[in-house]
Amino acid sequence: SNLAQKIDYLQTRLLLNDDSLRKMFLEAPHLIPCSTENMEETLNWLQTRLRLDDRQLTKLICRAPYTLGCSVSENLEPTLDWIQQRLHTLDEFTISRVVQKMPRILHLNIEANLEPKFDWLQHQFNLDDDALGKMVQRSPTFLGLSIDTWEVKLDWIERRLDLT
Repeated sequence: SNLAQKIDYLQTRLLLNDDSLRKMFLEAPHLIPCSTENMEETLNWLQTRLRLDDRQLTKLICRAPYTLGCSVSENLEPTLDWIQQRLHTLDEFTISRVVQKMPRILHLNIEANLEPKFDWLQHQFNLDDDALGKMVQRSPTFLGLSIDTWEVKLDWIERRLDLT
C-alpha cells in the first residue's frame, strides 16, 4: 500500500526505528496523506541547502517532523532565503547550524513573525545587523518567543534590577 511504501521509505531514508517513526506520525499526523515524492523532495532540498549529513537530517526531522509536510517552493525556500538575506553577516554554515538548533524557524511566517521580531529586537536592544546575527546564532530558540513574552520578561528584569 501507499502508506507501507511511505513507512518503508522514511525508515530507510532517515534510519528510523518503529518507535521513532510512530512518534513522528503522532506529532505530525498531516504527514500521512503526503506523497512520498514530496517528502523526498523536501528531504533532498534540506540536505543539500543546509549541507546536512544523514544523521543531521534525521535529527532535524525528528525535532520538527512537520517540516516534511511543507512546500519547498512556497514555504521553506522563501523563508530560508529571507533569513539569509536578513542575517547577511552569517555564512551558510552558521545559518545551517541555526536551523538545526531551531528547525521551527523555517515555519515562522516572515511578515507576521520573523520580520517584526527581528525589527523589535534590533530596536529594543540597539543592535546592528552583525549583533543581531550573533544573537540569533548563539540562541536561535529565543525566536520562538512572542514579542509580548519578551516585553513581560524585560519588564520583570527592569523592575527586579531597579533599572526603571
